[in-house]
Amino acid sequence: MRRDAGGADGGPSAGAAEIRCDADAGHRWAEYEWAQLRGRMTPPGTGGTRRTQWVSPQDVSRIWRVSLGSVYRLASENAWGRRRVGGRSHYDEADVRRTLSARMAGRSAAVTDVAAGTRG
Repeated sequence: MRRDAGGADGGPSAGAAEIRCDADAGHRWAEYEWAQLRGRMTPPGTGGTRRTQWVSPQDVSRIWRVSLGSVYRLASENAWGRRRVGGRSHYDEADVRRTLSARMAGRSAAVTDVAAGTRG
């Protein structure tokens, strides 16, 4: 798999980094979609439980394409799990994904409504 800047050649979204499959060029995902897919996987032998994955605010901002200020605001408003390492905050990836997936779905619905003329 490779990580490339996407969008120009029909990738997930302009300017967003994307993950491309080495075996099939038609398989590609935006970084946030890859994070969602990874979140569905559980390590073998864990009885279906996952270890908490921690992400930095900077990673959240880059992957989900939201401003750093919005990351901090969303973390506070949605009570994301947080741990501090070396004086720096890291957020529970599952909390981040849950909040921002819903936000992205809302944006997609709004764009579809505007395109269909049902929302102005």
